[in-house]
Amino acid sequence: CGHQGSSSRSPPRWFIRVENLPGDMREDEFKSTAALFGEVMEVKFRSQGDSSVGVVGYASREHVHRAIDKLDRRRVEGWDRRLKAYELRDLGGERGGSSSSGSVRP
Repeated sequence: CGHQGSSSRSPPRWFIRVENLPGDMREDEFKSTAALFGEVMEVKFRSQGDSSVGVVGYASREHVHRAIDKLDRRRVEGWDRRLKAYELRDLGGERGGSSSSGSVRP
């Protein structure tokens, strides 16, 4: 009676960070874009001055690689900067446990 838990989805293990997002982009727009490349498990998003930064947790590493391939160095219409997308590593909790809840920050 104990292991089918309260959560039907396990926490994401594969993350990317996307920098140089347009400053007027909203979190829901970012999440929709991220979902084009795989199953999104978690999104963190914040504005940084005139640009924004986001972190996406995907269900698989394949999704991470697809997103990086499509987003890194991409230009967004009406925005003069290229996006910078890369895989995040060393998020803590390598050996089991759920200790990394606060460690994923954009």
